[in-house]
Amino acid sequence: LYVYGKWVTAGTLLAYVNDQGDDLLVGKVLGASSLGFYQTAYKISNLPTTQGAGLVYQIIFPLFSQIQTDLVRLRRGLVKALLVTFTLSLGFAVAVWLSAPLVIKILLGERWLTMLPALNVLLLYGIMRPITSVGAALFDAIGKPKTVFGIGLTRLVFLLVLIWPLTKNWGIVGTSWAVVVSQAAALPQFIYQFKKTLK
Repeated sequence: LYVYGKWVTAGTLLAYVNDQGDDLLVGKVLGASSLGFYQTAYKISNLPTTQGAGLVYQIIFPLFSQIQTDLVRLRRGLVKALLVTFTLSLGFAVAVWLSAPLVIKILLGERWLTMLPALNVLLLYGIMRPITSVGAALFDAIGKPKTVFGIGLTRLVFLLVLIWPLTKNWGIVGTSWAVVVSQAAALPQFIYQFKKTLK
């Protein structure tokens, strides 16, 4: 339990740094106004994941735990979970992309349209995040939280390398691209671990 809990705790701390580090840099480099635009764009673009990630984990983790030795059922469950969460996130992203200019203008005012380019970029991040949530539930359920930590570390390295120059040159749009690219960079590792675990 200690070994398992150690990696779960480390992975949780790493996820927190990954999720909050961009806010810290934007506030420091671009100021409070840009931070407000960025945080609002982030929250809107990731609404299904931020609201549903905990719920998805709570549902999938015990299910995967019960069938952790049955590779056929694990494979089937993983595919279904990924398809459902990805479809929902993609549908939400398309709806936001189409309606955001009008909705933001009506609800928040024209000044908030400044965040629209960053929002459109972060929608890509919102589409990719379900893979992380489902993957974390799978690896934790089969006793491999170290894998989740390793993938989070990959994402953090890419984020640290990219976020400063992109934010400095392109503002919150650059920050958004740093977040998207760092998430995308971790996906091959996820796919490799899926295949390695479930083959």
